[in-house]
Amino acid sequence: MPHSRFAHPSVLLVALSACTASWNALVRYSDEPAPAGEGQVEGVYAAVFEGLVRGGWPSAAILVDSLNPIRPVHSAVMRLGQLDVPGHWVDTLRDEVRPALWAPELQQDGDRALILQGALRVGFQILPPADTLAPARLWLSRPGFNADSTIAALQFEYWCGFRCGHGATLLLARRPGYQWRVWDYRTGWRS
Repeated sequence: MPHSRFAHPSVLLVALSACTASWNALVRYSDEPAPAGEGQVEGVYAAVFEGLVRGGWPSAAILVDSLNPIRPVHSAVMRLGQLDVPGHWVDTLRDEVRPALWAPELQQDGDRALILQGALRVGFQILPPADTLAPARLWLSRPGFNADSTIAALQFEYWCGFRCGHGATLLLARRPGYQWRVWDYRTGWRS
């Protein structure tokens, strides 16, 4: 049967389309083009700050360069589990997310200059360390990326008082030429 040779590629195409459709149901992309000249790391930070502002968080914080001063000494910090990709995600999405999640950059302090540029772009105010009225302290890691830089992961720690704070891993996505957007938020600890 000459047509049976072509049945398998079409079945494969349908299966791949279903995986992509499932992926697109989870990953939310921005429809906004990236600003001209914006680097990918600056864009990741801008997306994080935009998400904070849209989420109702204070739009100002002190940026700390190390995790040590951010976690409150006397509060109870509750770890909420190991970071991993959910089993219900399609294999292609898990394969794209893992390199970003396991990148060694996630354990390093973020680049202060790029964080400041990202914050400035969306109107998030980074306060001087001596500001005693600051509503919060914030730490961001360097982002980790997948092979084609369309998925990024970033560690985020936020402290807003004696029993107010948490740490999370943010997953971001973009289509080439478009802005980054946070599409998943995995809480790692809470105070």
